[in-house]
Amino acid sequence: MDPRRKKKCELVAATEELRCRLARAEEELHRARSIAQASSEAARYRAGDTLRALAQASPLAIIVLDRNGDVLMWSPAAEQLFGWSGQEVLGRPLPIIPEDQRAHYLESIRQQFRGISHSGVELRRLRKNGTLIDVCLWTAPLRDEGGEVIGLVGMIADITERKRTEEALRASEARLTIITRNAPGYIMQLDRNGTIIYMNRTASGCEMSEVIGSCFFDWVPAHSRHLARAALAAVFDTGNSREYEIEGADPNGELRWYRVHIAPVPTDSLILSAIAVATDITENKRAEEAIRYQAYHDLLTGLPNRMLLMDHLDRAILQAHRDRTRLAVMFMDIDRFKSINDTLGHDAGDRLLKEVAARLRPCIRESDTIGRIGGDEFTILLPQVAQAEDAAKIATKVLAAFEKFFILGGQELHVTPSIGISMYPDDGEYAETLLKNADIAMYHAKEQGRNNYQFYNPVMNVATLERMILENSLRQTLKRGELSVHYLPQVSIDTRQLIGVEALVRWKHPELGLIDPFRFIPLAEETGFIVTMDEWVLRTACAERRSWDEAGYPPLTITVNLSARQFLQANLAEVVFRTLQETGLEPRWLALEVAEGTVMEDCGAAMPALEELTAAGVRLSIDDFGTGLSSVSCLKRLPVHTIKIDRSLVRGLPGDSGDQAVVGAIVAMAHSLKLKVVAEGVETEEQLAALLESGCDGMQGYLFSEAVDAEELRALISLYR
Repeated sequence: MDPRRKKKCELVAATEELRCRLARAEEELHRARSIAQASSEAARYRAGDTLRALAQASPLAIIVLDRNGDVLMWSPAAEQLFGWSGQEVLGRPLPIIPEDQRAHYLESIRQQFRGISHSGVELRRLRKNGTLIDVCLWTAPLRDEGGEVIGLVGMIADITERKRTEEALRASEARLTIITRNAPGYIMQLDRNGTIIYMNRTASGCEMSEVIGSCFFDWVPAHSRHLARAALAAVFDTGNSREYEIEGADPNGELRWYRVHIAPVPTDSLILSAIAVATDITENKRAEEAIRYQAYHDLLTGLPNRMLLMDHLDRAILQAHRDRTRLAVMFMDIDRFKSINDTLGHDAGDRLLKEVAARLRPCIRESDTIGRIGGDEFTILLPQVAQAEDAAKIATKVLAAFEKFFILGGQELHVTPSIGISMYPDDGEYAETLLKNADIAMYHAKEQGRNNYQFYNPVMNVATLERMILENSLRQTLKRGELSVHYLPQVSIDTRQLIGVEALVRWKHPELGLIDPFRFIPLAEETGFIVTMDEWVLRTACAERRSWDEAGYPPLTITVNLSARQFLQANLAEVVFRTLQETGLEPRWLALEVAEGTVMEDCGAAMPALEELTAAGVRLSIDDFGTGLSSVSCLKRLPVHTIKIDRSLVRGLPGDSGDQAVVGAIVAMAHSLKLKVVAEGVETEEQLAALLESGCDGMQGYLFSEAVDAEELRALISLYR
């Protein structure tokens, strides 16, 4: 072939090959550009999804503007803040700019499209209803892949309320500082594995490089990781949001509580990530814990209260039932605690209770529980005791703990406990039964002289149960109208004419019937109810006596008994005068009667009150005279009008010469002091004759009349009009 032709053919072939290579290169380039463009679009699409998810979760209003200033995104928070819906604003100019700020707004937009951001700027913006609100604004440029600013993102917080007062302004400045540092809150974007894709820099308290790419679960304490993992897995598996609470460390290492809400970020039909918004609820948790502590603990001593103790007891019973073991319940009461409160005051009583709690703690095992269930009552739960002797050892340690004096207000005070013990299952299979039987055993310990412990047995149940019923019912007597006043007539021995009556309290129980005063009066004194009862009797008797005046009955003195507690009350004179004023009774028709032992124990203690009362006309009578060691000098100083000879001396008349001599001596002494003498318990004519011979002035007893109610007394008085 011609060399030139051959060369030409080779040139054509080379040219064709080059053209093919160029075509393939162009095809590869086109394919590469397509792949790159698709990847960029997908990235923008994912970024848009993320922004929309953040807008949905953020409590701040989020707005996105394009280069023309038209609205591209309007979050739910923006709708709520400004009042316009998304349909009203999307694709249109931003409507929230007040007219007088529009020029400033346009200049600001131009600056921001040159890449200048705003952070924490305070402005006034317009709401749909025409009102202006104060807002705080954060902005950032929205750039394309080439770095060109194609839009603006703004986050807006309403600060109107914060600026209304100076205090609110100072608070808002602090909050705005926090918002500037932590805005827009604790927000994270997580993938399925818990990897942190995004976390607001300031909220994390760390550099972004330390957070992005790390595992969220590494920031969660080990004991809460299973909860966080389960919640995140459920979000990806179900597409539904989850909420839970965890304890975690803040940037300073302090443990705090957070409520975490996780919501999915869907892309087409897949969930590629989730948004987690965490709220600090530490203060709420602390408040709940404080309330829970107060609900289950005694605030004075810090011991478990009745509710928590019963819960522990129920659990211990279940465990003992399963293990076929025994447990013990100890019920402890401080002897004569009410007298400590009455004499030293309730503050001293509270200090004593706290000291008692402190002394009890070293007496028990780690597995035991001490509780204060009210007043001066403590309960000790002893689970897993092999035999009753184990409980007795603990009780002995408790008694020994009280041997040392308590120091209250600089005074040494010796206090003793009474302890009752019940055993499971011997004395009951339920918590309430065990506690009740331990309480019964405690009362038996008091009856045995106090400062000891007693195990429950069914024999003690009847008497103690009746006492408990009486004690529980006693305080309800006034409310239920179970108390009444009966009146014991007093007559002149010479004339057998009615000269006065003694007011006596009676209690008719709805189930037990009429209760003997010798049973409930000591109980009222022990519980402190005697003071309330005495005041009620005083008022009732004075009102009844005043009604006799209105009915035209002859004037009679009414005698009211005072207990030792009421007699020694500092406000005795005040109570009596107030009662007289309210009932309208003249003081001269009232006599107050006090037992010999009470008035002679410290005849000077109540002297000011007695002198004030007698100066006003109230009379004073000494009851049960002859049973104690009365001091004549003390008797001379007291403003006494009448002494009453005790029935134990009258009972021996006239046959007992000794009693006759004592009665005669009492009458002679009383008359020498110009005092009247009344004999109690006169039942026979022979006794009356002996008293008449001795010179006694008056008498009361069954020979004349037993104690009668108000209606019967009126009929009796009518016979002597």
